Amino acid sequence: MIGSPDVVAFTKEDEYLVTDPDPWALPKEFNVPLHPLNDLNPWAKTSYAKFTKDFILISEFSEQVGPQPLLTIPNDPKVCGTFDLNFFSLRIMSVDYQASFVGHPPGTGYPRLSFVEDSRVVLGDSKEGAFAYVHHLTLYDLEARGFVRPFCMAYVSADERKIMLQFQELSLRFSQASECLKAGNRRAFAKELQRKLRDLEYTQSVLQREEGLQREAGPQCVYSAHTVEKANELANVERSIFEHRDLLRQISSYHHRPRRDPHAVTCQKCIADGLNECEDLLNHEEVCEEEDEAIKRRPSYTPQLIKAKSAKCFDKRLKTLQELCDDTFYKATVDLLQETEKIFRGDLSYLHTRRLERELHRKQKVTSFLFEENVDSDE
Repeated sequence: MIGSPDVVAFTKEDEYLVTDPDPWALPKEFNVPLHPLNDLNPWAKTSYAKFTKDFILISEFSEQVGPQPLLTIPNDPKVCGTFDLNFFSLRIMSVDYQASFVGHPPGTGYPRLSFVEDSRVVLGDSKEGAFAYVHHLTLYDLEARGFVRPFCMAYVSADERKIMLQFQELSLRFSQASECLKAGNRRAFAKELQRKLRDLEYTQSVLQREEGLQREAGPQCVYSAHTVEKANELANVERSIFEHRDLLRQISSYHHRPRRDPHAVTCQKCIADGLNECEDLLNHEEVCEEEDEAIKRRPSYTPQLIKAKSAKCFDKRLKTLQELCDDTFYKATVDLLQETEKIFRGDLSYLHTRRLERELHRKQKVTSFLFEENVDSDE
C-alpha cells in the first residue's frame, strides 16, 4: 500500500526529475515588457523621423551665406514637416571633397579649371532619424571664387537599410542627373565666356582709340596720370582676354579628357550637344582672332564697355541654379530627379515586390500585353 510520503516523492521536483516545459511558453530572452501605448506606430523604426516620407534635397555651399537648401522634390512643405533643412544642408555640405587646386597653378600664368569628379557618400543622423545618399558635384561660374560652385543632391530617408541596399541604383540615377546638369552648365559657361570676350574686345578697342587720340594731342599728355591709368587698364584688359580665351579652350576640351571616376555615367545626347556647341564657339573665336577689327558680331548680343577688374565677391549677386545651366538641361535634370523620387517610393518590401514583378514581366513579354499594362515605363 502506497502512503503519503511515497506520493510526495513522485510529485517533488529535484535534480533527477525534470518536468516537460510548456510548448507555448516564451523563452526568457523574448519575455520583454510591452511597448508603451503612447507610440502610434510601435513596430516601425522610422516613427521618430520628423518628415513623413522620403524626399530629394538639392543644396549649395554658397560663398556668401554658407550651406543652404535650394530645392526639394517633391516640392511640398508637408513632406519635410518639422525637419530642419538648413541644419541638414550644413551636415551634408560640410565635407570638402574638392581636394584639387583651383586657380593659378604654380608655373602658369593663366587660371586653370579643375575638373573634379563627383563624390558619393552615405550620411546619417540617428538623433533626427534621417539618413541620406549624398551626391556631390561642381558647377562652373565665371563670377564665383575659383570659378566653381559646389552643389550636392541628397536622397533623404528614415530607413538606413533602404539607403544601403539601394546604394547602387541611387548612384546610377543621381549620376545621370548630375551629368545632365553639368552638361547644361558647361554649355552656359562657354556662352558666358564668349559674351565676356566680346565685352573685353570691345573695351580694348575703345581704350586703344582713346590712347591714340592722346598721343595725337601732344607729348605733354602722354605721361599724365590719366594716361598712365588708361594704359594700365588697357594692359589688364589684354591680359584678361588671353585668360578668358584659355578658359574657353579648357571647357571645350572637357569631353576629350580621361575619366577617373569608374561610376560616371555618360549621356550620349549631352556629349553630342556639348561637343557641337563647343566646336561652334571655338570656330567663332578663331575667326575673331584672325580679323584685325572685330566687325562681324552676332546680332543677338551687343558688346558693352566693362572694367578689367571684376567686383568683389560680396558685392555681386550669385547666379541661381537655373541660371547656371541651360534651361533645357535644367528641366531634364528636374524631370530625372522627380522620376527617381517616384521609383524609390515605399519601403524595402514594396520595392522588392516591384522588382520581382518587373523581372517576371520581362520573362513574359510575349503574352503580358494581353493582360497587363506596360510596366517598363517606370524603369
